[in-house]
Amino acid sequence: MFAILVIGMAVRTLRLTTLVIAWRWALGATLVWMFALSWSFAAPDREALQDLLWYAVSLISLCPGIAVLGARRPGSAAWTWFVVLPMLAVLGWPMLTVLGGDNRVASVQLEIPQLIGFVLVLLMGSGNYIGTKFWSSSCMYAVAVCLLVAPLSTMAPEGLSDVRARQLAGLILGAAVAIAVVQGRRSSSHPSPLDRLWDDFRNSFGIVWANRLQERVNSVARQKSWPLELTPFGILWSEPLTDHDRHEASVKLEETLRWLLRRFVDPSWIDDRLKSSGNFSVPAVAQPETTSIQEG
Repeated sequence: MFAILVIGMAVRTLRLTTLVIAWRWALGATLVWMFALSWSFAAPDREALQDLLWYAVSLISLCPGIAVLGARRPGSAAWTWFVVLPMLAVLGWPMLTVLGGDNRVASVQLEIPQLIGFVLVLLMGSGNYIGTKFWSSSCMYAVAVCLLVAPLSTMAPEGLSDVRARQLAGLILGAAVAIAVVQGRRSSSHPSPLDRLWDDFRNSFGIVWANRLQERVNSVARQKSWPLELTPFGILWSEPLTDHDRHEASVKLEETLRWLLRRFVDPSWIDDRLKSSGNFSVPAVAQPETTSIQEG
């Protein structure tokens, strides 16, 4: 219930971004997780059906992280149809092979190739947040999902029962959500509004999109000979630099960031993160010289 409450509250922020699709998958995964937990108490003797249901939970738990990797306009909605759903179809194939000739459900058994594919997809989604402030929650989430599929694999560790693994996975996932809430409420320590904007985008969308944006900004900065470089830790300014030069470069950087971020967030999302700036702010409709920025 705590996870559902946290995810429900997160929509107020994510509705202004393309991450709303990932939010829907996260909500769906949480609901299916709660249903599987309830079914475990209601029908403890239906072990084969429980295995099938918990494998479905583990598959849907992969979707939020993979959805983030396609969270860019246009195409964020198409990503679900052409990437996320086919991924579910491929990894969910073992669920279609457990029905016997008498329509009885057999236990799910993941072979090594299936397990490798599952782990690779899990690493793609959770690894996107390694290097952000949510790295610990991302690692704990990956461990929790691994615990769900471990009893279903042919390489299951001895002594790890499915009940114990699922209980431990639930505890770890709950802790991951709690830590993410605490980390999410911590404001950026950067004094510059532009640094805080960049830091918030990087923590929200992960290192894959952050690296793409960083490359684009630095490419424009080199073309225009701006005295700055965007790094994972913030804006690196050339020294010495007068206040006037820094102000002009900051305005140009804000224009470029607004132009590039339009594919990920609404203008009001950016305004909320720059409103504490009293020194400069360009209009939301401002656009950089589009001839110098190639769409990637």
